[in-house]
Amino acid sequence: MFGEFTECKSVFNGIKDLYHHIRSSGDCSILSGYMIHSHRLPPGDSMHNFWQLQASIIGELRKLRSLSVVVVFVHPEHDGCVLTMFQKNLRCNGWIISAQKVAFPDCGDSIDGHCSVILAVHNTNDSNVVPISPKTPPHVPPSPLGSYIWTPFNETPSVVSFGRDDKAFGSSIVDDKCTGTDPDIKMTASEPKASGTATVSRPTQTVLYNLHRGDSDSSILVGSAVMSLNGLCPAFCAEKNGNLFGHYFGMEFKVGDRVYVRPISPFEFVQCFGLTDDLTYKLSQPQFKFISDAGIPGRTSVWILDHLNERLEELRDANCQVFDPSQYAVPVSMCQSFVNGAIGARLPNVEAWKHGYDNDPEMSLLREMILMPSKVTKIFSQKVYCIPCGH
Repeated sequence: MFGEFTECKSVFNGIKDLYHHIRSSGDCSILSGYMIHSHRLPPGDSMHNFWQLQASIIGELRKLRSLSVVVVFVHPEHDGCVLTMFQKNLRCNGWIISAQKVAFPDCGDSIDGHCSVILAVHNTNDSNVVPISPKTPPHVPPSPLGSYIWTPFNETPSVVSFGRDDKAFGSSIVDDKCTGTDPDIKMTASEPKASGTATVSRPTQTVLYNLHRGDSDSSILVGSAVMSLNGLCPAFCAEKNGNLFGHYFGMEFKVGDRVYVRPISPFEFVQCFGLTDDLTYKLSQPQFKFISDAGIPGRTSVWILDHLNERLEELRDANCQVFDPSQYAVPVSMCQSFVNGAIGARLPNVEAWKHGYDNDPEMSLLREMILMPSKVTKIFSQKVYCIPCGH
């Protein structure tokens, strides 16, 4: 799927392969940002090893490719103690960290879920680096679940039961007709557990009731909820269960005077994330359904990435200077002649300047010529790549 929707030159099987590629590829080009979108780890995988390896990848990218910023979307199931160690590791290596919990509806998304976001910027990017602190976005009311429902799906073949308030509730359905009750398949409904109260500024999901088969354990609520279309969409449920709706939930719809219950379709569910049509279609296919477990909705993603892009633009502007050509002091004027009045990679302090120049043969020679004008000769100049510029 990465090959279909992106222009990735290489797609690796896991972070171990990525780590080995970074160390062995020889690629030292500038890399501005690195994103970690964590997921629910499969059984047997070590959460500690996962985050330790991610910290090592960030360290290598900083050393080899001058990595500037890092953004981490943390799955709610990840252990807070392990994440604390991960952040401590980054701080010890010069990263300025900010972390916060983000509720998707606060950004205007219709998924009633959340994740933690860690943002990091390296302290050598500028002389006065401050943490990346996302500003609260303007309030945009999330669209209710009902706005994503596709009415052609409201057909009898997808029905699992009559609605709780329908007079035929508990009867079997065959060709849109009641066929009496069967103790083995009779449906039962129970009141939902109390949940948070929705407000104008903070809407939430609303469970109408829980629906179970007559032969199932009604105390297991996962995969049994029938949701109100006026509330938000619940987050994906990765827990395996044998209830009617599995990883999803049910919804009511009316045909004439009858009320039916059907499962929400994967397509309708993915639509609630606010992604592009092509991506929505792809992610709604059965083989990709578990991607929704770690999915970040569209508005939340844009809000975070906008702040990241804004900081990168600030770093670019802070590390680029164009000097006033009216300055005539020596050796400053000589330096301006060499660099045409522009410095495109400003280092944070004098010591860093010296260290950077000393490690580059041509810049080290240029620095010697500025400090000792007597070395500005044809022989020395030929050792420095330059483009003649008229004044």
